[in-house]
Amino acid sequence: MKKIVFLVSGQSRNSPFGHSPDISHLDILNSYNSLVFTDDFKSKYKYKMFFSTDDINLEKTVSYFSMENIGNIHLLEPTNLGNFCGKINLPGTPDKTEFYLKDTMYKTKDVKDYFEEYEKIDFRGFMKYPNTVYQQHKILDCYNLFKSSADFDDCDYIVRMRFDCKFTANIIDMIELFTENPELDLLIDWDWFAIGKPNIMKCYCNGLDNNLFSYNYKTPVPAVLPVMGYGDVYYFNLNPYIWTYAPERVVFEMLFDYCNKNNLDMNKTIRREHVCSILRNHSP
Repeated sequence: MKKIVFLVSGQSRNSPFGHSPDISHLDILNSYNSLVFTDDFKSKYKYKMFFSTDDINLEKTVSYFSMENIGNIHLLEPTNLGNFCGKINLPGTPDKTEFYLKDTMYKTKDVKDYFEEYEKIDFRGFMKYPNTVYQQHKILDCYNLFKSSADFDDCDYIVRMRFDCKFTANIIDMIELFTENPELDLLIDWDWFAIGKPNIMKCYCNGLDNNLFSYNYKTPVPAVLPVMGYGDVYYFNLNPYIWTYAPERVVFEMLFDYCNKNNLDMNKTIRREHVCSILRNHSP
């Protein structure tokens, strides 16, 4: 039975597992129930969940996934831990500054350290995107939770997803694409969602520790790209002031560089499919 790791990171926003989600969380939850964590999926695959976020409702999260399927949870700004920790015999308290569900070997550096490094970069007058640091920090933190776990260290696929991601395609269909296309390593929907084999997902998730902000259109790419369209029409024709260090573009170029370094055909290795949508929080 194949093993799937889910890395869920970002702000809980309107997640079904947030403390006060708006009504749109029901659309997200329904997409989980009908397209991802279905009985069919659970009968075919083993899976583990890893979460990195400011705060989520732990009781809701454990109730939905069960402790058996949760690898670890890291809350950077937790609230209301007392009742939950008491129920599962953990020593947490409501005023705890951060929370790990389980001990972890690889603790990610504080986001402030990465931000200080970001502020030292010479962006040559191009637009800066400091929020990229916070987004990438949680992705890296989530990956480190997985890396620290003895569970599924031999997993078949790793999924990176956001809390506000509503699925529009079945996860089983996505996984089957890898069997149908043996050279496929990564399936992405923009920078919102990714499912891939462990090696390329290690690259995807470790940008902050691998010079993510050094990517500025210097990577050799073919005329046709798997994401961002045709090289001579879209990728290079975007306004450089806006796009050179845009959060999604630097990630894509990092993946293109990964393909070059490993002698992989970008258009066979990476594939973009529309499999989800992002639901914005409409709470006041």
